[in-house]
Order: sequence, then C-alpha cells, then structure tokens
Amino acid sequence: MTSARAQETPQARVARLVTEAAELAGRAGSAAVAALVAEVEGGSVPGRGTVESSALRLASGVLAERLLARDPGPAPLPPRPVRAPLRGTLVLGPPLAAAATRAANGLSDLPPRRPTRVVVLARPLDEAIADVWASRVWAGVNCPWAGQTATLNARDVIPPQTNALGIAGRWVRRVGARNIDIVTTTGEVTGVTRRPLHVVHPAVAAPVTEMARSTSVYLGILTDPETHVRVLREVLRPLVAGFEGPGPRVRPALVPWMERHADRLVHGLSHGGYSLHGEANAVRPRGAGTVVWPGSDGQQPAVLDVAVRTLLATCEETP
Repeated sequence: MTSARAQETPQARVARLVTEAAELAGRAGSAAVAALVAEVEGGSVPGRGTVESSALRLASGVLAERLLARDPGPAPLPPRPVRAPLRGTLVLGPPLAAAATRAANGLSDLPPRRPTRVVVLARPLDEAIADVWASRVWAGVNCPWAGQTATLNARDVIPPQTNALGIAGRWVRRVGARNIDIVTTTGEVTGVTRRPLHVVHPAVAAPVTEMARSTSVYLGILTDPETHVRVLREVLRPLVAGFEGPGPRVRPALVPWMERHADRLVHGLSHGGYSLHGEANAVRPRGAGTVVWPGSDGQQPAVLDVAVRTLLATCEETP
C-alpha cells in the first residue's frame, strides 16, 4: 500500500474503492455513482479502529441506510389464511440446503401437518455448520463464525440441524423408519419421492456472509426486528446472490471436535437402519473452506470489497 493510501480517511478509502469499482463496471461518470460517493464522503464512522475496519463500518452503515430505503414493506395479507398442506414430503436438515431443496422441487416452506415422508439432508459437517451460521446471519442474528464454532466446541455439540441421526430419531415414532430417507448427495436423487428429488447444497461464501453480518448490526440499530429481517432477506440477499467467495473454516484447535462428531454420524448412518441415499462418509468434513477468521483484520479487505460491490449495486439511475 502506498503512503498516500495508508493515510486515507475511511471516507476517502470507501469513496476511492466505489469509484474504482464503477470504472471497472463501465459506470464512471454515472450520476447515481456520484451521489453514492458524496454520501460516503459525508458519512460518519462510529468507534475506533484501523482505517480498514473503520472503512468497513462506514460502508456497512451507508449500505444499511440504502437498503432500508428499498424496503418493500410487509407483504399484503392474503384474502384467506395460508394453510400448510395436510400431507406431503417434509425436507429437513441444514437450513439453507433444506430451503433450497424445497424450492427446487416446488415444495411448500410450510411443513405438512401429517408428513407422509421425511427427507433428511446431510451435508459434509463443516459445510453444514457453515450453512447454519449463514442462516442465522440472514435471520438477523449477530453471530461471528469464530464465536459460534468456539461455543459449539466448548459444549461438545453440533447444531441440531446438522445432526441427521438426531433429526431422524425425532421423527421415527411419527412416520416410521421406512418413511425416512437420509440423503448425503446432491443433484437428482431417485427412490425418495415419485419424481426424482433435486437436492441443492448452496455454497456459503465467508466474505459475503460476514458483510451481511456487519450490515445487519446497523439494520438492528436503525429499524425494528421485523423490518430488519425482511430487508436482509428481500433486499440485501438478492443483491449478493451472484457473489462468490471462499467458505469458512474452523480453526485447527477445533478440528478434533468436528471430526469426532463426524465419526459418530458416519457410524450411525452406516448402522442406523434408515434408507440412505449416498455414502455415509460424505458427511465427513471436506476442508474446502479457507477463511478461519472472517471478521479479522486480514479478511476485512475482502469483506470491504463485497460491501463496495453491493453499494454499487444499489445505484439506480433515475429515468
């Protein structure tokens, strides 16, 4: 970093990054981008920290205000209350994977009142834990990755949504073991429902999720809980839907805890008597994630880059 950039104020840092991103996107000279730059330059930065951390807080605060301005408001009430289907397939497991799989198969988000079949999704354990972390962030919970995994390790537990055996055990008395399928693979899976079931495991990008968490903190201050969550899910999430990035990774000291629980899952899936689609070993951690500390000083440039690109995505030219 040049000496000039090292002496930048947070406002100047974010304004420069927005301008550079606009140039790369072919939007230099845009009135909407100029308005965003002016907004950033006039912004305040609460608290203390490095220029990078202060720039991230500034970008998150400006982004929160812009997202609120795009709040669609509560959805109109339907003329009749929406009732859950009486019967059907219930898909459970890591929240993001379960929601994406229901959507891919045209299944209601409302669980059937009397499920005829229970499908339990089982991801590689490290990815399943990341799935739970991201789902909590998108629900407005301020839970740093390092804090969540450290707490789980200290309690020697894994999130209930990642424990396919525990989920199956809770449903076996209601529907019977023969009506429970545990799926450890992705893509088209046959033999579960009448039509092939399309199983989706959404990737969790650590910089994107950390940016959402940072912005969520400001939304929690600026508005009520209902609006907070609605804006996260209906305004911010679509803006970053195409953003990619490396996944989170537990720090080395926590690997034994995760592998121990993975061993238990593999053994249980191999001997539990449930219909298993895919390999039991597929729940072992993949270790593909690389970001151990998503909110650390070393990762803040990547998170700030996501925040800047998201700010640029909020720019809309007036007709």
